[in-house]
Amino acid sequence: MSNNAALLQTFWLSLLLFGHGAIAQEPPPATPTDLPPPATQADLPPPATPAEPLSEPLGQPAPEPPPLSVTVRGVSETRFNPTYGSVFFVISGGDLADAGRDARITADGRTLPSTRTSVSPRIVAGRYRLAPGPRQLTMTGWDAQGRPLETEARIWTGELPLLVVVTDFAGRPITQGRVTVSLDRQRRVAEDRQVRDGMARFANLPDERLLVEVDAADGTRESRVVPAGQGVVEFRLRP
Repeated sequence: MSNNAALLQTFWLSLLLFGHGAIAQEPPPATPTDLPPPATQADLPPPATPAEPLSEPLGQPAPEPPPLSVTVRGVSETRFNPTYGSVFFVISGGDLADAGRDARITADGRTLPSTRTSVSPRIVAGRYRLAPGPRQLTMTGWDAQGRPLETEARIWTGELPLLVVVTDFAGRPITQGRVTVSLDRQRRVAEDRQVRDGMARFANLPDERLLVEVDAADGTRESRVVPAGQGVVEFRLRP
């Protein structure tokens, strides 16, 4: 090998080993100015918020059931009722226990037989037959919550008719007016009728003393107490 070739080989070898000082030398250690700044409060993630409580805590007691009420239909405590018919006890605010099979209707203390009663979760019905006079129908049972039910209807029954005849002073039937018949000893039990061709008819009256009142269209008023068994009451209105 010539001297020139040996020099050229030595040059390339030194260039590979020491060229630019990047391969053989390690990088200098980092100085404090090269480190990233410490994290501030603004750089920290926001704290976790607690979970919202449930709108209704577990174990909260169940709401109170609605109040029970019973409506009596088919008969009236303020009118005259027939001695036989049907009565209906309608329940609201809950259902009867066991679909109403334990419900009972008594008439003057005697339980109506099952052949004369009909039950459902909210209606207890019965067919009654009573003597004329003041009577009592009672329904008893329980609802599905175990609450007791007892409702009674105090009614007046009867079978007597009454015809009220109303004429003017000359004996002509009046065409406009009203007649009211009520129990003389219990005035809240009453019925009224429109006068037609000078007459007004009533039925289902007990054998009691009755107050009969007539109100004519011209303002004339008359009244009289009569026994229900009289059958016919006549009024000749004064001029």
